[in-house]
Amino acid sequence: MPPGFTGFPNLTKLTLFHVGFPDGPRELEALISVSPLLEKLSLLFLEVPCSNDEYLQWAIQAPKLQYLLIDELRDYVWQTNDLPSLEEAQIHAAMYSTHRDFIKLMTGLERTKMLNITIPGWSDGSQVVNADDKFLNAQWVDGMFAKLHTVRMKNILCFSNEMHFVEFILSKARVLQVLSVCPMQ
Repeated sequence: MPPGFTGFPNLTKLTLFHVGFPDGPRELEALISVSPLLEKLSLLFLEVPCSNDEYLQWAIQAPKLQYLLIDELRDYVWQTNDLPSLEEAQIHAAMYSTHRDFIKLMTGLERTKMLNITIPGWSDGSQVVNADDKFLNAQWVDGMFAKLHTVRMKNILCFSNEMHFVEFILSKARVLQVLSVCPMQ
């Protein structure tokens, strides 16, 4: 961003498609955070070079955000901070990084009503989640996914970590109306 850039104080919708952030993910994080009225964010096929340390240091912060779409072939290991207004999230992203804490990511999306997930590479073995009963109970937060009524998961291979994630959602989403799980074809 140019020196002295103060952000977009009135921006409500931001779509970034094939945009490069040569200085890394902190530049993208700053752009989002200086748009305090942002309600709709779409990140599509970005170019964000990062080192391993940078992967662990950036988050989507947008208190008015209602809709989030991420469609990425690479996992930039973005995280979400508290998104109190989020109603719908569509995640079409590779989640196979060794840095990815998928449960932590989902707890950042816990207030959403609708969650659509397509995860190529989800079950490549790089992330193993021992999501047994003890783990699921430890993840309990009062009101977690309290408004979630629709979950759609695509391209899963029905490995145990994926099934434990489904179990995790089922144990938290008390008003769930639609759960669609489609295996990879």
